[in-house]
Amino acid sequence: MVEDIEGVEAVIDDIVVSGSNTKEHDKRLKKVTEKAKSYGLTFNDSKCEFHKSKISYVGHILSGEGLKADPEKIRAVQKMSSPQNKKELMTFLGFIQYLGKFLPNLADVSKPLRKLTEKDAVWKWTKKEEESFKKLKKLVTEAPVLRYYDPAKPLTLSVDASSTGLGCCLMQEGQPIAYGSRALIKTQQNYAQIEKETLAVVYGCEKFHTYVFGRTVEVETDHKPLQSIFTKPLHKAPVRLQRFMLQLQKYDLKVKYKPGKEMYVADTLSRSYLQETKEQLIPEKEINAINPRSHLPISDEKYAEFQRETANDVELTELKKSHLEGFPREQKRCPRIS
Repeated sequence: MVEDIEGVEAVIDDIVVSGSNTKEHDKRLKKVTEKAKSYGLTFNDSKCEFHKSKISYVGHILSGEGLKADPEKIRAVQKMSSPQNKKELMTFLGFIQYLGKFLPNLADVSKPLRKLTEKDAVWKWTKKEEESFKKLKKLVTEAPVLRYYDPAKPLTLSVDASSTGLGCCLMQEGQPIAYGSRALIKTQQNYAQIEKETLAVVYGCEKFHTYVFGRTVEVETDHKPLQSIFTKPLHKAPVRLQRFMLQLQKYDLKVKYKPGKEMYVADTLSRSYLQETKEQLIPEKEINAINPRSHLPISDEKYAEFQRETANDVELTELKKSHLEGFPREQKRCPRIS
């Protein structure tokens, strides 16, 4: 729709209009609105921003100063807390070592931390160790480690769930593009492990929606049962998993098992996560409607019969309305069905 308009780019449903000055920008914007009108496309005014000198767009900050990585891509690592014991340090160093081939002077920078992992070493976290820890976090959130997204190359979403947190990393050719992590609320901490692992996939897809929507994505998980769950029809999955999997129907995912010892990045992020319990990056009202019929063992003839029999059903109509719009807060406002 906008490919022939100079200074305008679109990625899925995100359209950006640029200009060297206000007059040029507004001229191009007018062309976009006219084109949209001819296509019958409408814009949500609450989601439109005009005359911005700096914007966040597809994982980058675009401004008059040039192109920068969006801080949101690296926040999960930047705010990672210092290890409190040798075990936590070993987990962090495994994460660093996994990305070691992209890190310059890794041996020198990590030396103070590696000394703490020696057999007879006494745990003592000083200013020297803290500086080494901060330098390593800085290294893995900058180029050449953090790479730019390439839509022409295969995309991998690595996810993991610990007992109290979720971690995810978007990667191409073994290099990270963006990191994400969050805590699990108390209810989620009581989930079965397969439910936590599925929730990690949901979180990763919502976190990196701009990258994963509209293309095939390989999902890495160290929970082997998850691989088989995603190959079965939706109606055969446990009820809670069905809810998670419905949220994933709009994505083209290929779930692949990978041993935990090879998933250092997602594993580390799930254990040293941001103290946030919910990131609703995609409002629930925007989740695409799913047609469950495609997952049910029902013939076209039987489905047509259901449609005829329920077309004028008052009770079902009221139930559908209540489900979509929500039940009234007061009992007296509830519909009365005789």
